[in-house]
Amino acid sequence: MVKQRIIKLIREIGRPALDLIDDIPVFLQEPFSTEEVNMLLNPDIPESKDISMLKGIQGGRVTMLGQRKEKTMPLKFDFKNNRSHKVMLNEKPYLMKLNKIENIKDGPKEIMTYEFILVKL
Repeated sequence: MVKQRIIKLIREIGRPALDLIDDIPVFLQEPFSTEEVNMLLNPDIPESKDISMLKGIQGGRVTMLGQRKEKTMPLKFDFKNNRSHKVMLNEKPYLMKLNKIENIKDGPKEIMTYEFILVKL
C-alpha cells in the first residue's frame, strides 16, 4: 500500500517555512516565486526532534538550522521541468511532487504557500 501525505510550506515574513518528513527538517530556500520553489532537505540537524517548537520562533536559531550541512539535499521544483524528485530519507524512498503554489493576500501581507505530495515508495 502506498502512503502519501500533503506537505504545505508557508512563506510569511518573520516565520520560518519548515516541516518534518520522517523526522527530517524541510526548509524553503530562496529564490522562490509563483513559478518555482527551492527546498533544502537537511537530515544533518541535531535539533530536528525539536522542530515543532521552531515554527513560531524567529531569529538566529532557525537561521542556524537552515544552513547547509554535509548531507543537505537541495531540490528545485517548478511545473515545467522539475515537478517531482525521488529522494532517500532515513534510508526510505520517497517521491516528492509539487502540487500547488498559491499567493494569498492578507491585507497588506503577501503569503506564499507551496503544497507538495509526498509518497512513500
